[in-house]
Amino acid sequence: MERGQNFNILSDYDMIASIVNSRFIIKDYYIRSDNIIEFRIDSLTDLKKSFEDVAKQLKLKDFIAFLRKSNSDIILSVGKVTHKIHYSKRTPLLLFLIVIGTVTIDGWLRVTSFMGISEFNLDPLLFTLVYVLAVIGIVGTHEFGHMIASSKHGVKSSLPYFIPGLPGYLPTFGAVITSGEPPLNRDALFDLGISGPIAGLIVTLIIAVPGAITSVPSTSLPINETQILPLSTNLMMMAVFTITGRTQEEIILSPLGFAAWLGFIITFLNILPAWQLDGGHIARAVLGRKKHDIATIISIMALIFLGFWLMGLLLLILSTRRVEIRPLDDVTPISKGRKYIFILVIFLIILLAPII
Repeated sequence: MERGQNFNILSDYDMIASIVNSRFIIKDYYIRSDNIIEFRIDSLTDLKKSFEDVAKQLKLKDFIAFLRKSNSDIILSVGKVTHKIHYSKRTPLLLFLIVIGTVTIDGWLRVTSFMGISEFNLDPLLFTLVYVLAVIGIVGTHEFGHMIASSKHGVKSSLPYFIPGLPGYLPTFGAVITSGEPPLNRDALFDLGISGPIAGLIVTLIIAVPGAITSVPSTSLPINETQILPLSTNLMMMAVFTITGRTQEEIILSPLGFAAWLGFIITFLNILPAWQLDGGHIARAVLGRKKHDIATIISIMALIFLGFWLMGLLLLILSTRRVEIRPLDDVTPISKGRKYIFILVIFLIILLAPII
């Protein structure tokens, strides 16, 4: 929100007060020097629903509302939105095409190396195409989940910005979307955080099955060829191997197996409760700011311990310049059902933790 120098919110006070008064009892108000009106209020009915209705009505008139608590008082603040964010479609499209290129090169390198030891007679071009679809499908579905949640909660967001990687190492470092406004409340913040990892994990589980089936028993290979894909793994990938009658110790991951592994790692990293990650949004919605700060520190320590020290150090540096994503309504608690889902998220973090 930006405040125009020539704008005076007092001229719209009657309209704003009428909307606020439709759902709240206005006990007092104060007009700040930065063109923000602060209403000290009591709720007539359900506080969360009342604020949601008021915030949506004000948004239609280019105003933004915040709900905060000051000591025992509930403060509803209203300001004018003088600048709307417009997202470019050109940059996301360009990055998407670049990532398709890096994933394709990476897929070809992995497929041609793997074909010499594979027990399946697969066409390398077709196998590369399937690999590209798998990797892009995992990352793209993750971001598509965020976009669906953003649309559901009325939060304007950008198209996904895919991040190119290094073929032969990691073909992509995932993708991000940016939001032009805060989520409405803690429920919305939670949904925005969890939607991507869950969507990406579903696709990853689907890919993990053919990934395990097409992988090669290492016992059938010469000793100098058994480290073609020297990857760490996780309990969920091991579960897939077990279902298909194999164990990780007996397997050299196929390109599809690598794609599934990558999907599990992306999910694990994203649901960690560090504030910059999807899991940070989830934890902030449930725990509040102070406990979330502790969760961020624990996440950074866990990353360094598990060998992701570069990412851990990056998060540590970024934490010194923290910009908190705070919902418009930071007073009403998150729903009980989402609290139970948060417990499942903690379990999922443990399940997906990579074994180095």
